[in-house]
Amino acid sequence: KFAELNEVIKKHEQNLNQNKSEQNQIMESLVDVNEKEKEKKKIHLYQLAALILQKEEDLKKLHDNIAKIDKRDGENICKIKNKIIDLEKQLREHKNEENHLLENLTDVKEKTENEKKKFRFYQLLV
Repeated sequence: KFAELNEVIKKHEQNLNQNKSEQNQIMESLVDVNEKEKEKKKIHLYQLAALILQKEEDLKKLHDNIAKIDKRDGENICKIKNKIIDLEKQLREHKNEENHLLENLTDVKEKTENEKKKFRFYQLLV
């Protein structure tokens, strides 16, 4: 019976080690997925920041152009004002999208940290 118990214990230890190995692989892949997602969001965030800067420069140029235009040229002023309104709208949309991405990036970071905490807690239990 002692030999049988030793065999059962060995099998359980092997299963435990295999489960730990699988768990580590899953945790690593989860971290990799979160890191890849974070990287994609960071890249998109930087692209949006560059686009916002470009739109702000365009907006400034349009404001400068309005100052140069003769007040009697109402039609051109109206067109430029409409362009400015459109650019301001786009700028607001891009800033909202940037804020949304920042929130998502923070959420992904928090999820990653929570998964790491769970994994460490599980390791303490085992």
